[in-house]
Amino acid sequence: MKEFSVKYSNIIKGVAILFMLFHHLFWNMALYNTYGMSFSPLTIERTAQIAAFSRMCVPLFTFVSGVGLLYSYKKMKKKKNFFLIRCLKLLPTFYVIVVISYILYLIFGLDYIKVNFFNSNIYLSIIYLIFDLTGLSTILNTPTIGPVWWYIGISLMFSFIVPIIYKLAKKYGWFLVGVGLFLIPRLLCITPSSSLTALPYIFILFLGMYCEDTNFLSKIANKKIISNNFANTLVKLLIYFVLLLCSYIYFTHTYDLSFMELSYGVIPFLIIIIVCEFIAPIKYIAETFAFFGKHSIIIYLIHDILLNLFRPYFYSFPHFIISFIVLFVLSLIIALVVEFILNKIGYYNRFNKLINKLKE
Repeated sequence: MKEFSVKYSNIIKGVAILFMLFHHLFWNMALYNTYGMSFSPLTIERTAQIAAFSRMCVPLFTFVSGVGLLYSYKKMKKKKNFFLIRCLKLLPTFYVIVVISYILYLIFGLDYIKVNFFNSNIYLSIIYLIFDLTGLSTILNTPTIGPVWWYIGISLMFSFIVPIIYKLAKKYGWFLVGVGLFLIPRLLCITPSSSLTALPYIFILFLGMYCEDTNFLSKIANKKIISNNFANTLVKLLIYFVLLLCSYIYFTHTYDLSFMELSYGVIPFLIIIIVCEFIAPIKYIAETFAFFGKHSIIIYLIHDILLNLFRPYFYSFPHFIISFIVLFVLSLIIALVVEFILNKIGYYNRFNKLINKLKE
């Protein structure tokens, strides 16, 4: 591994999106324990436990954001346009999926919209809709048809945070900034109310930035414990396996947001190291994950809409793996069709032209 390229970003996003679908399908046993689905060779409890650990999807995406945002920021001449460019890259796709999602809800879930959006005065209902359209509804605890869209708002917040962290790192050093990110919230008695806020993911964002600026991830991947290549691979694989097992046990048994840097920083970073060192070199597997990662944004935005509208259908299959595959394949098909149409009509052309002007 020479450097963390777009290829590695897409591979990690591909792994993350699979984690995300599995998490949303099976983390809550109350949603599916009455459907008679088989979980062999696992138990329903173990499946829910693995799904809980699959919450690592968010910090995996955040790490990639840290790498990508800092890379883009460093290259930009007009850094004052950084946030606006980020919006122009992220929001056009988001709004297309929002429109598609509302159409699906008007057809298959109109009652939900009536009850949750229009049970009070019309002005408040309009405000709720605006919050939902901008990805702020989960953060502000207002009605939404897309509960997972909260990360859109968080992702835009990262566009403000990355330049600040980078400037501080250049002035005081990465180590002191990392220590500050750990100490300041505790000194100010700031604790995250839930994992649906930006705070738990600041440390993994910081790690992504640090790896982009120092090539730290490549140094770890290329580090040899033993001179013999085969023996080195086996020893490192064994060490990573033990660490991952310990991380799994910790996260699923003693998970606590008080140690958010461990839960959403160190543990996902371990997964990233394993993916980059042992999965990325396997050509066809890596290409498959990279393909999934390339289309992960639409899969992320649409899969939960499908699950919310057609939950009984997805839990009606005889085996839990079939449910997972069906949700993933349907989400991927929608992503491919939407991207094909948008590219065919030149939807992104105007946004790209505006982005290029802002970069000049």
